[in-house]
Amino acid sequence: MPDVGWIFLGVLVGVVGVNASLRIVTVIDETAFRQRGTTIGWHLVGGIFGAASGWFVSEIESHFGKVVLATVTLLTVVQTPIDLRTHRLSRPTTIAAAIVISMAIVFDAIVSDAPRQLIITFMAAVVVTSLYALLHRLSPRSLGWGDVLLVFPLAVALGDGTLDRLVMWQLVTTLSAAAHAVIVRFFRSTSTIPFGPHLLASSWVTLVAGV
Repeated sequence: MPDVGWIFLGVLVGVVGVNASLRIVTVIDETAFRQRGTTIGWHLVGGIFGAASGWFVSEIESHFGKVVLATVTLLTVVQTPIDLRTHRLSRPTTIAAAIVISMAIVFDAIVSDAPRQLIITFMAAVVVTSLYALLHRLSPRSLGWGDVLLVFPLAVALGDGTLDRLVMWQLVTTLSAAAHAVIVRFFRSTSTIPFGPHLLASSWVTLVAGV
């Protein structure tokens, strides 16, 4: 498929993902996104984000790598509006993404005959997820269980290439979340922020940086 085809597909995925996200949000909060301009804005952002993702997907040679980035893109588009509006995350969406990404990584390892890399990837993902689970245990108000679940598929996606990407992902996540918390505290006198969007956006940035 030519690059323009991937870009068009990315736009479609972005718009459909945002539409699904807004529907989930309205189930949780009926007053959310009643203004038409707000929904149009979200669809526009989703389309642009999807187009950028489609372009990067077209640059990836591995079919399994394409699936991983596309899944992370869709997960980001669906979960971000939900978490920003409700401070919740859709667990079925996270679980579905975890299954798709894990299967893509497993099949890639089988085709590439790289069982050692597969073991390292999942062990690293379990370690990172366990650390987040510990943080949730220590401070459940600061880090929700939905965030902990979200870490696993993202860690698997990033740990497949090199463990350095996991470190970079955590660094970008921490810096962006800290900046967000400072801004929110300055304008709203509160430091409570949704953490999911930072995990998602930084994972996407880290993935495309390696394309």
